[in-house]
Order: sequence, then C-alpha cells, then structure tokens
Amino acid sequence: MDNLLYNETELMLAKTVQDFAQDYLAPMAPILDEREEFPMESFHRLASMGLLGITID
Repeated sequence: MDNLLYNETELMLAKTVQDFAQDYLAPMAPILDEREEFPMESFHRLASMGLLGITID
C-alpha cells in the first residue's frame, strides 16, 4: 500500500534516522544519561550523514 502522507524521499530519510537512533544512539543512551554527557561523536556522525541543517518545505 502506498503511503499517502510522505513521498519516497521522506520515508527514506525517516528510516535512515530511525536506524541511526536504534543502532548507534540507543545502545549508549543509558551510559550517557548516567554520566550526563553529550555524545559529540554522534553529532559528527549526523553531520557526515548530511542530517544537520535539514530544511523542510
């Protein structure tokens, strides 16, 4: 069934971000929360994936 709300590009973007969060961020989240640290490496990874400064029309 076709998605009536989002186009293929938007769905692909959502899947990419979801995969990144599940595979990379979620496993380390409890440790970072406990230490009250911000994962700068994660920020750099998001930048290298082109996910910072995204504009939405």
